[in-house]
Amino acid sequence: MINNYAPHDYNRHTLRITLNYRGAIGHISFLRGGNCKGAYVLSEAIDFFEDCDTNDIERLVENDCELEMISVDDEVAFNVTLHEGDKEVFFEAIDERRMQELVVAVEIAAYKEEVAKALCFGF
Repeated sequence: MINNYAPHDYNRHTLRITLNYRGAIGHISFLRGGNCKGAYVLSEAIDFFEDCDTNDIERLVENDCELEMISVDDEVAFNVTLHEGDKEVFFEAIDERRMQELVVAVEIAAYKEEVAKALCFGF
């Protein structure tokens, strides 16, 4: 969780999604540039599972739940492993709706100003 945030159009954001099922937890984080404030981060989480491809999965900056995208009968599906201590809860070939149901938190975990663009506006 960040303690100080000054949103404007030229930040590089790390968005973090927390997944939970009966105490078993996992996280994914990815980078987004541009305007990222308020309820926008919620739509980014929804859109991630609806619109992502294997390149998006490979570019995750955090993936402690071993999220992977697979194809089942020509449909997109996901495998994900959530953790609770030494226990693992494995979900195999679940669709994007089910992935969205596992989401319990979405946050801007970090941000960094895009200095080159910010200098143009005197920031």
